Amino acid sequence: MSARTFVRLNALVGLVGVVMVIVSHNINSIPLQDQPTHAQLAAFGAASHVQIMIVAWLQAVGTVLCVVFAIALVHLAHATQRFSGWLTLFGGLLLAETSLVEAAFFVSATTGAQPTINLIILDLIHAIHRMYYIVVVPALFFPLGAVLLSSRTLPSAFGYAAIGLAILFAALGIADLFLQLPIVDDVVRTLQMVWWLLAPIALLVRAGKFSAKITQPAPDQALA
Repeated sequence: MSARTFVRLNALVGLVGVVMVIVSHNINSIPLQDQPTHAQLAAFGAASHVQIMIVAWLQAVGTVLCVVFAIALVHLAHATQRFSGWLTLFGGLLLAETSLVEAAFFVSATTGAQPTINLIILDLIHAIHRMYYIVVVPALFFPLGAVLLSSRTLPSAFGYAAIGLAILFAALGIADLFLQLPIVDDVVRTLQMVWWLLAPIALLVRAGKFSAKITQPAPDQALA
């Protein structure tokens, strides 16, 4: 496979992934912000079983595809043997695992047969959201930003934006321990989705600038 084909395929993977995640967020009507009783939760689960399964599938698969795209960026930047590259792989693993656990909790909380456990799972989902802000996103975007700034895989603006998002998420996650800022949370998550959407588009635009072969003579140069 040529480098240009590799770039285009992984850019498409990133685009498909972020679109799936965006759709899952837009159709997700699971009552996370409320404090439903078990009867209300069970009624919602019975009435929206198909929707819940679709939301869980879109979120889980879409996130994995986004992580694959991030790993492709590390590969294209020739950072797989650098510390920042390894940290990006670790952050991607955290993101994929967190998304899979949350998707499984979505299904379990609304379809489980144990009333107390279902309500506890809702609380666990809230805890996962806090860790998502404090740990998961910074663990991925800090090193990914460093990888991008050390190469020409994407314009440097994406590297700075990634580091900015990491700082913003970490700060908001800590603030969220003391204050409830749902509107700010939504804005920041939207900014993250914009980054995930624009990055593969930018990679597609730059695909023609990559050399014909995946293996390049200069280990620290992503572009020909």
